[in-house]
Amino acid sequence: MPGFTGFVGLEKFGDAKARNDAAQGETIYVSSGASGVGSMVIQLAKIKGLKVIASAGSDEKVEYMQSIGADASFNYKKSDSALQDELKAHGPIDIYFDNVGGKHLEVALDNMNLNGRVIACGAISEYNIPRE
Repeated sequence: MPGFTGFVGLEKFGDAKARNDAAQGETIYVSSGASGVGSMVIQLAKIKGLKVIASAGSDEKVEYMQSIGADASFNYKKSDSALQDELKAHGPIDIYFDNVGGKHLEVALDNMNLNGRVIACGAISEYNIPRE
């Protein structure tokens, strides 16, 4: 099921343009890139020829994302500015595959190209926030 979720999200809503010699193609940012869905999206995006930026919350997960093809992967918990710094350094992004929501979504939108697309798959950062 995670593979199908990633595939449908990327294929149906991503409208991804591959990198090739004639044109620079697009960049995708995948939050929660070491998750079941996120790891599938990384691999599918690489197959499509995209530049892949991915984030996770531990160094072990960063190593895993690199091993499956992410061009730039980072631990967003390393510092308060890691998310902004990494997206600024490796972006701008054309597609954001959002598994997290919250601050990740805000920073991704700040670093997105004109006509960029957001694939809203999850919002795990918001699931356990107490509401009044």
